[in-house]
Amino acid sequence: DKSSGGGATGDDGGGNSEGRMARIPHTWRLQIYHEACGFVRVDVSRHQTLREVTTAIEQRIRELDNCPEFGEVTLRDGGGAGGGLNMSMTVETSGLFGRR
Repeated sequence: DKSSGGGATGDDGGGNSEGRMARIPHTWRLQIYHEACGFVRVDVSRHQTLREVTTAIEQRIRELDNCPEFGEVTLRDGGGAGGGLNMSMTVETSGLFGRR
C-alpha cells in the first residue's frame, strides 16, 4: 500500500528507501536491573498505564526463582528530584520509551 507509513516513496510506489519511515513496534521490551534478581524484562505497549507496567514487573519478579521477597515496584522520574510518576499516565504520554 503506497499510503501506509506516512513516508515518501519512489515514483513507482516503492524501492526508494531514502523516503521511508520506520514503523514503531506495537510493543517494546522494557528491561530493568534489580540488585538481587538481575535483569528483569517485560513487554509493554504504548497504551498501557504505568500502573499496568509496574504490575507486570512485579509479577515477573515473583516468577523468578532467584528473587527474594520485595515491596512495591516504583517508577521514578530520573530527571532532577527523582519523584514518582503519575501512574495513570500511559507509557506513551509519560515518555517512558525515551527515559533511561
